[in-house]
Amino acid sequence: MVSEVAALGVTLHLSDVKGPVRDVLRRAGIWQRLGDRVHTSTNDAVAAIRGHLSAPHDQRRFGIDEHPTAPMEKR
Repeated sequence: MVSEVAALGVTLHLSDVKGPVRDVLRRAGIWQRLGDRVHTSTNDAVAAIRGHLSAPHDQRRFGIDEHPTAPMEKR
C-alpha cells in the first residue's frame, strides 16, 4: 500500500490510529515503513505536513493559505 501510493507521488500520513488497526499495520510491516508519518492526532499530522511544505508554491498547490482572507460576500 505504501509503495503503491508513493509510486503515484503521494506521501501517506496516518493519524488517530486505534489499537486494533495499529496492530494490523505493525504485523503487516506498514507501521515501520511509515515511521514519523504516523501521528497521534490530526492536528499533529497537519503540523508535520505543513512543515514539509515550506515553499509558498507548495502550500498553494495543496490549498494551504498562511493568511486566509474572509470569504467574499454574495452580491
